Amino acid sequence: MNRPRTIILLVIDCLRADHLHCYGYGRHTSPAIDALAESGVRFQACYPQGTYTFPSHVSLLTSIHHATHRLRNGDLLNYRVKTVADFLKEEGYDTAAFVSNGILAGDMGFRGHFDWYDDGLSQPGTADETFSRDAHSTARAVLEWLDNSEAKHRFLFVHFNDCHGPYLVPEPYRNLFAGDEWYRRKEILPIRSGERGVIMPRYAIGHRQEVDFYVSQYDAALRYIDDQIHGLCTALGRDTQPDDVLLIVTGDHGEGMGEHGIYFMHGNALYEEFIRVPLVIAGAGLPRHRCVDAPARHIDVLPTILDLAGVSGAPDHLHGQSLLPVIDGRQPDARDVFDVKRTAAYLREGEWKYIRTNDYARIPRKQGAAELKRRARQLLFRGREELYNLISDPGESRNLVRKEPHRAAHMRRRLDDLIARYASFDLSELPAAERPDADEEVIADRLRALGYLD
Repeated sequence: MNRPRTIILLVIDCLRADHLHCYGYGRHTSPAIDALAESGVRFQACYPQGTYTFPSHVSLLTSIHHATHRLRNGDLLNYRVKTVADFLKEEGYDTAAFVSNGILAGDMGFRGHFDWYDDGLSQPGTADETFSRDAHSTARAVLEWLDNSEAKHRFLFVHFNDCHGPYLVPEPYRNLFAGDEWYRRKEILPIRSGERGVIMPRYAIGHRQEVDFYVSQYDAALRYIDDQIHGLCTALGRDTQPDDVLLIVTGDHGEGMGEHGIYFMHGNALYEEFIRVPLVIAGAGLPRHRCVDAPARHIDVLPTILDLAGVSGAPDHLHGQSLLPVIDGRQPDARDVFDVKRTAAYLREGEWKYIRTNDYARIPRKQGAAELKRRARQLLFRGREELYNLISDPGESRNLVRKEPHRAAHMRRRLDDLIARYASFDLSELPAAERPDADEEVIADRLRALGYLD
C-alpha cells in the first residue's frame, strides 16, 4: 500500500448519511461523493463523538472521546493535545486547514496545530466579521493553496458549512430539487421559537413554511458542496493517480428533519438522524467498491490516516483504532459506539440502540435562572430509557424497554461503565496550551450568528 502524497479530510457540517445517493437516497445529491464510494470504501454507519460542531471536530482531529474532553460549542481547545495534523507534520507533511464556520476559527485553539489555517474570517470582533463562508469560496482557497504548494507530502483539513441552517444556496442550485418527485409532504409548520414542531425563526427562509421546501434546500446545499468536491478531485488528478491521494469524506453530525418532531436543527437528541453520518475513504491503494457494515467512529479516523501514511507506533492515549483491519476483514467489529451529552447518553451494540435521558453534567456551566430552568426540565425526564432494534425499526419508533428489560439493564450498566472509564482521564492534567485569542464576547457573537444563541 503506497504512502499517499496528499491526504484530504473533508467534513460537511450537518451531513446525514441517508441524504447521500450512495447511501440509498432518491435524489442525486452527491455524484462526486458517490464516485469516491465506488472507487473506495463506504462505511454503512459512522458515529461522531459529540453532537455539535466544536466537540465533534475535537474528537475527529485528536481521537479523544467526547466522554473525556466534554467540550461544547463555545469552548476552546486549550490543552496540549496532538491532532492528526501534528502527527503528520512529524512525518514530513505540510499541513493546512480551510474551514467555513466561525466555531472552528483558528483563534478557538486550532490554528497552532497547522502550518496554514484559513478560516475565512475578517478581523475578529469587528463589525464586518463573518461567521460562515460558502463552499465555492472555501474550495477556491484550497485550490489556490494547492497551486502554490511545492511540498512533497500534504495534509488538508477542509470543512464546508452550507448544509447548516439556514440552507441558503446560490443559483442555479436554489430550486434544484423544489417540486420534484420527492417533494411529497404537505406538512406546514409555524415559524416561531421552540424545539419541536416548529421552524426556528433564525433558520427560516423568508416566510416559507413547507417542510419539503426546507428539505429540498438542504439537498440543494449538499449538491452545491458536492460540485466543489468534484472540482477538488479533478484538480488533484484522481483519475490518473488514485494511489497518490487519500480522500476521506464525513459529516460532523446529522440534522433533524422531523423524524422525532425536531426540524432543521441538530444536537437536540441522540436518534440516528442526529448522529449517523457517512464515512467514505478512497485512494491510497484501498479496495474499490467495498461497503463495510460494521459501524465506524470519528475517533477511528486519525489512527486510520496514520496507518495509511505508514506511521507506526500510534500513541497509547488515542481512543480510536485503525479501520484497516475491519476493511480487510482481518478483525471483527469490537468498538464501543456510544456518546454522552449533558442530559443524555446512548450505546449501540450490534443492531440494538439504548438511550438514557439523565443529568450527566458533572459541574453546572452557569448559575442563575437558566441553570435552574435546565435542572427543573431535567427532573421531568430523569431516568427515562429507550431501547430500539435498528434492523426491524430503523426509525426508532418502538421503544422496547418493557419488552426487553434484561437487555436494557445490561446496556444501562455497560453504558455507565463506559462513561466512567472514559471520564477517568482528565484533560486538565495535560499542560495548558498557549491561550487561544478568542474571548467570551467574540465567541458569543459567533454562536449567536450561527443560531446557537438567541
